[in-house]
Amino acid sequence: MVASLFWVRGREGGVRARLTLARQRLRGPALRAAAVAIGLIVSLGGFVFYNTNVLNEYRAPDAVAARSAEYERRYKRFEHAPEPSLVAVRTHVELYPADRAAEIRGTFRFVNRTAQPIDSLHVLPSPDVETRALGFDRAARLVVDDRALRYRIYALERPLAPGDSLAMRFAVASHPRGFPNAGAPTEVTSNGTYIDRRWLPALGYQRGRELADAEARREHGLPPRELPPTAGDVEAREAGPGGRDVELATVETVIGTDARQIAVTPGALVREWRANGRRYFHYRIDEPTRYGGAVMSAEYAVREARWNGVALRVYYHPGHDVNVDRMLRSMRAALAYYGERFGPYPYRELSVVEYPRYAPGARAHRAMISFSEGSAFLTRVDSGDVDRPFFVAAHETAHQWWGGQVIPAKAAGASFVSEALAQYSAMMVLEATYGPEMARRFYDYNMDEYLRARGVYTNREVPLLDVVDQRYVHYFKGAVAMYMLRERLGAEAVDGALRRFREKYAGPEAPPPTSRALYAELRAVTPDSLRPLLSDLFEHITLWSVRADSARAEPAGGGAWRVTLFVDASKARADSVGKQTPAAMDDLVEVGVFAGPRRSGSPGEPLYLQPHRIRAGKQAIVLTVPRRPARAGLDPYRRLIERERDDNIAEVEGRPAISPP
Repeated sequence: MVASLFWVRGREGGVRARLTLARQRLRGPALRAAAVAIGLIVSLGGFVFYNTNVLNEYRAPDAVAARSAEYERRYKRFEHAPEPSLVAVRTHVELYPADRAAEIRGTFRFVNRTAQPIDSLHVLPSPDVETRALGFDRAARLVVDDRALRYRIYALERPLAPGDSLAMRFAVASHPRGFPNAGAPTEVTSNGTYIDRRWLPALGYQRGRELADAEARREHGLPPRELPPTAGDVEAREAGPGGRDVELATVETVIGTDARQIAVTPGALVREWRANGRRYFHYRIDEPTRYGGAVMSAEYAVREARWNGVALRVYYHPGHDVNVDRMLRSMRAALAYYGERFGPYPYRELSVVEYPRYAPGARAHRAMISFSEGSAFLTRVDSGDVDRPFFVAAHETAHQWWGGQVIPAKAAGASFVSEALAQYSAMMVLEATYGPEMARRFYDYNMDEYLRARGVYTNREVPLLDVVDQRYVHYFKGAVAMYMLRERLGAEAVDGALRRFREKYAGPEAPPPTSRALYAELRAVTPDSLRPLLSDLFEHITLWSVRADSARAEPAGGGAWRVTLFVDASKARADSVGKQTPAAMDDLVEVGVFAGPRRSGSPGEPLYLQPHRIRAGKQAIVLTVPRRPARAGLDPYRRLIERERDDNIAEVEGRPAISPP
């Protein structure tokens, strides 16, 4: 409007003349339009300000970072203060989907499993909800109440002796008002609730509230973030299930929700009833388990099946049924494979539950898998594609073993124990159901994603045994390494090692294993000839290069052909910033000779496929095949980790071979 009033439409010039013309133009329609514009600016701006600054706290990114930095500066010294362990949870959850609201009251019971009395408790209320009540079943005095940083310290009148217990009662509520400037609350919606333990008070200093970004830490004067303890550190202090690293608790949950909805949480359904126009569900877990606090509710449709006495269920939005049968088929296949190979499934039910895509990905809980609607329910699978919904369901089912029965210690390499094994296990189910070709295609996908991510992510890459929060390492490289090891050792050897690993470290009394404990089991089944490969895959960041320069063949009599393959090979090891150093190479690498046309994912019909000892540099390999070959090469199925993966095969020339140098 201002531009319209001062727009030059003739020969007038100068500020005075333009002001005079603007005053003359500000009348009639122009005046009314200006009034409407000012009214919209004031009313809408005021509405936004009222929601983001009055109804909610305005959280600028710099202020949020400063608060995290202050939290660390003020309370980091309490990180290793002794704390009791959670052993029992009782909660009552009331969901009000139409109002996007929820109220939770409950009791946490803790036991002092340390060797010393505990005289104070550090309690961190959630910053995302209102904490309406917090107290203990013994006398305790609030000595620190930092409302800004959500940190409280209670001094116990009588210290908690080793082996003694106490209960903490709490009540929290979420009643969103208006909208904040960022991060609108979406945990409870009209048709799709997903809440978890982050709403409940936590005990002890929480590393998750620290400032994670390295540059932001420098700006706020904080030192580089401490890495998790190494596997050796954890094993040296003999961490057990009674320590803070792993907490196992019995759980009892009552959920009230809208009359049209079904509420779901991990555990066995004890009973269901209706009262006051609402629907209630009572769930219980009697054996100690990791507590995540997941609660979901929506207007679900339910599809049921059974496998060997295990009740299978999929809770889904009625319009999202395209992949439900794939998920049930995957659950059956996974339970059968894992039960036979790794050990029995310990529960009587297994469920898949859909939640809105406000929360991403998929998550595994005790006897339950939760999927975002976008991660598997709405994925389209065309003919010939890798069946991703099937794979994802198999991956999350594998967490009932890796991460569920076997809970890794909180140390570097923990995600190798849980995520890499789940990725490998799901690939085996995919192969058993769809055949080796689909498994190889998925192997290639994992390889490509790993190699691509190495050039994208700026965080320092570490070997698989020491991986920390690097998805492209524990998912993609983990799948590549485990599948390659299976190809060399055989499924019986690798799966047998995993079964023994589970037998040693499953159960509430078993110590939480590290990646080194898993590696020891794999090493025990690896022959000396393959120990260098094992080390390259898990202890180092190793890259190979094997190139087939050319191949020639000549008749050898009786229909046989003598093939001479000229190759060039090398190996390098990379450090955390990607710098490569040449490494000595004396590795067993598959050499293959093939006939006939290329097929999808295969160089043709194999006439010869055997491992050869390959050293660095140019060399020639001479061998005989029963009939005329079409192509030959090194690592023909592209299992080695290489930057350039398309030069392993050479077309065979049908001329007399030149004598190798």
